[in-house]
Amino acid sequence: MTQTINRPDETAMRRLLTENPDNTIGIILRLAWLQGMAREEICNLTWADISMEKNLILLGDRSIPLAEETRECILRRIRRYGRLSPYVVISEKYQDQMAPGSVSRVVRKALDKEGLRTVRLLDLRHDYIIRQMATHSWAYVIRVSGLSVGTFQATYAKLNIHKRMKTEKLTKENGEYDMWKILQENRSSMEGIALWLRWQMDLQLTELAELTWDQVDFQANVLRLKNRTLPLAVAVRDILEKEQARRGPKDDPHVLLTPNTRRPVDVARLSKAMRTVLICGNIETVSIRNLHGTMQKDLDKERIMQLARAKGSLVRGEVMETLQISSSMAHDRLRELVEAGKLVKVLSTYYLPGTTVPEERQEAVIVQYLRENKTGYLVEFAKLLGLKERQCGRILKKLALDGKVVKKGAAYTLPNRVYRMKAAKPVVQQPDYSLPPK
Repeated sequence: MTQTINRPDETAMRRLLTENPDNTIGIILRLAWLQGMAREEICNLTWADISMEKNLILLGDRSIPLAEETRECILRRIRRYGRLSPYVVISEKYQDQMAPGSVSRVVRKALDKEGLRTVRLLDLRHDYIIRQMATHSWAYVIRVSGLSVGTFQATYAKLNIHKRMKTEKLTKENGEYDMWKILQENRSSMEGIALWLRWQMDLQLTELAELTWDQVDFQANVLRLKNRTLPLAVAVRDILEKEQARRGPKDDPHVLLTPNTRRPVDVARLSKAMRTVLICGNIETVSIRNLHGTMQKDLDKERIMQLARAKGSLVRGEVMETLQISSSMAHDRLRELVEAGKLVKVLSTYYLPGTTVPEERQEAVIVQYLRENKTGYLVEFAKLLGLKERQCGRILKKLALDGKVVKKGAAYTLPNRVYRMKAAKPVVQQPDYSLPPK
């Protein structure tokens, strides 16, 4: 069901704030319209939740930057009411915490007075969120509003005014510390367990949603997936053991269950739940796909290097079979090793550095060999380049098609028209015009 949003007139709202600089209706309107707080949050807000040093309202699930108008109103109220009650919004009659129903009534009365009869208290929060969307990324809006990704997409994304952000990988510079903090604070929730499995063991979203307890082998200390078997990380094992101990005999066998219905979670909902936890934990630009922990990746890379040293060369399929990982994951691991200079890629095969001629120098090496030896054979070039004969044959075939070498039977030569030596011109004896000796 589509939620109706009735945005207030800004001029009318400004007039209301001016008329109510620091009384009860003034602080309620500022907390709702300028800070985007819900009614229950307004009622439960205490002076301890406000950090004037950091200029923030600190709620349980988020921190909201203080607008200057709200800050001034709070400073005036704390001098007047700070010792009367720990709550920011109090009843002027009873001098204590204001009930939610009373908050709604005073707001309704004030809005009606300004002609805003269709605008509700909730609409003031809606308007705050929409205004933030016009100047900030959607991830920022979710973080300061406390919305889930799913709620944001269902209610606000259709307005298509939020800024999109480019996702990136998680590094020490852009949030690895925050990631560890998130993991420690979410050790028992559905999305928290999913993040641990994704971060520490690199499980894909589909694998997370489909994971069942019979795939978790505590005795062998491994996770048995469809296409690979992974050793259980110490922290992940501890979390899974505690989660299994909480399960009843009639619970669904899936590891990840929705908190209310206790049913298996689908990929879309799981992705949104994980993304919400990341954004609320200050990790805004990292997608679930780019969320990789360093431990399992480092183990994978070391095993790849061991395989390369043992075989001399390797292809992606061998990495997939040895590590029991997907094709895309094997590609990512190999690409990172190439970028780090630990492997050299030639066509579809990977070699140790120094054992093969780099791709950009292969043609020059072949041509130089033919200049010096006139002819050459596949086995000679394969040894010269440090490649397999099959790969070397593909390189020679391309050079032949480009007219840079000529194949004659099993031998290769240079084309005469390119590398033929010019004939030397005959030396003509010049007449001696010098005077004869006396």
